[in-house]
Amino acid sequence: MTFIGDRFVSIGHGWLDIVTGRAVSLRVGAPPADLAARERACRERWSLMPTGNRLVDFGRQGSVGWFEAEQSEPAAAPITLRQLMWPEVGELSGAIAAGDVTGVVSIDAPPGTGFQILCGQLARAVRDAGFVTVRVDAPLPFRLRRHLLHRHLVLLVADDQARAFAAGWLAQLAIMSDRHHIVIERDGCVANAIRLRPFERASLLSAVIDAGGMAADAIETAATASGGWPASFARRLSQVPAAANIVRERAEAFVPALMPMPIAPAIERHLARASSYARRRRPMAESEWHSAAVAAAMRRGDVPGSIRATERWVLRLIDEGRYARAVDVATRALGRAAGDIERRELMALAARAHLAAAQLARAETLATAVLESSRLSATASASSGVAHGILVEALFWKGRWQEMRELLARDPSAPANAEWRRLL
Repeated sequence: MTFIGDRFVSIGHGWLDIVTGRAVSLRVGAPPADLAARERACRERWSLMPTGNRLVDFGRQGSVGWFEAEQSEPAAAPITLRQLMWPEVGELSGAIAAGDVTGVVSIDAPPGTGFQILCGQLARAVRDAGFVTVRVDAPLPFRLRRHLLHRHLVLLVADDQARAFAAGWLAQLAIMSDRHHIVIERDGCVANAIRLRPFERASLLSAVIDAGGMAADAIETAATASGGWPASFARRLSQVPAAANIVRERAEAFVPALMPMPIAPAIERHLARASSYARRRRPMAESEWHSAAVAAAMRRGDVPGSIRATERWVLRLIDEGRYARAVDVATRALGRAAGDIERRELMALAARAHLAAAQLARAETLATAVLESSRLSATASASSGVAHGILVEALFWKGRWQEMRELLARDPSAPANAEWRRLL
């Protein structure tokens, strides 16, 4: 596996762009003799719209290399357009580089906006700050995915189908790394989303570099009909039939919380034996029966039972002051999680174990990942409330009281939050 420019990875005999998830052609070699002139030429080519431009990205590779990536199959276009840069992209990239952005950032990018163009602009802008931008549903090699878990990441969630992939990324990041990461989702339904504003008609017309013989009135008609969105404008000028934009209303899903519920008798018997050995101060035998309860639930395919058995085991270890063992049990269970809800429940449990062990950074990372994953999937469960409380407490012990106040203000009705406000 070869990874070039923090963006392009070798797949078989070709190259994959991890920002778009598409194949590209890549040239890698020594820097040209006149590097400054080459950079200017590439910057000029890159500033064109992708409909008539082959160049995707370019730059230095380490201290002795140079790369240029081109679209494998660029769309033919009779007209040449300059890319229009959204001010919001510059502001967002600057805030990411400065470390002022955390969690999930929602961008309201209607159909025809050019969201993929925006992502390419953002990827180049944050690369110098050490961030790797990756589309969460891109088909990455396992080795690259493992490598990226230890990098600062900007995760792109372009549509609803990618949200499940995002939940998996967040879980792995929470387990493996405390590196800084940001999730960029395309969602206009969020109240605090970054609203991209359409460009003025004059701005679209000024972006035309070569009309290719097209009549001026046809260009003006396309600018008016595009609604101010660059991708729509380019598509109309290229006379490519626009793909149907299917808008699906996403209802607010509610998943019942995994509250204490009847556990299968066989599993309950294992837990009863574990409690019996706990009372007799026989920790080794207690752990064996707790482990047997979890294994029995897994054999039955009883996910809630497995979670409840693991939770009892971890909480018992915390009560006994065996914090390292609690962290180990919770982390191992999290590594086996498959579904999103199961993963969030176990991330919250692992966060609780890390908090008890005074590993505040890990507790904060895991709790934040639970909240981000819940927001991305638009589901509510008990894990969200648990993670919220853990994050509040972690911020308190780290002395980050202003951030704690802001977090408490988001849910003033919670009784526990009222207690924390009184303490502050």
